[in-house]
Amino acid sequence: MISSRPAIFAAIALFFVGQTLAVPMPMSMRRAMEAREPVLPFEVIPAYIKRADINSMPAEVPTKGVNGDIVAYRKRVNGDIVAYRKRADINSMPAEVPTKGVNGDIVAYRKRADINSMPAEVPTKGVNGEIVAY
Repeated sequence: MISSRPAIFAAIALFFVGQTLAVPMPMSMRRAMEAREPVLPFEVIPAYIKRADINSMPAEVPTKGVNGDIVAYRKRVNGDIVAYRKRADINSMPAEVPTKGVNGDIVAYRKRADINSMPAEVPTKGVNGEIVAY
C-alpha cells in the first residue's frame, strides 16, 4: 500500500532534480554546438513536394490512363469516334422501398398477409401449420 505522503515527496524531489539538470548551457559549449550545426536549413523530402496538377479533365467526363496520360473514353461507331452517353436511370423505385431483382427487373417486396390473428397475450400452439389457442 502506497502512502500519499511519500509519493508527494518523491514527486517534488523529481521536480527539483529536473530543474537542476535543466541548467543553461555554458557559452563555450553553446558556441561549439553552433559551429557543428549546418547553416542551411534542411532540404524538403521529395515525397512532400507538391506536383503540378496534371488532371485537366472535368470530373464528369469518364477517363482512362494510357501510358501515364489521362485520356477521355471514346467508342467507335463505323470508324467514327463517338463519346459515351450516360445510361438512362432504370431504377424507378424510391430508395426507401425495399426491392429485389426478378429476372432483371426491379420489383418491390410485398408485405406478407398477417396470418397471426391471435393477440399476443393468448398462449398459442401450432397444429399442422395453423395457429390455435391452447
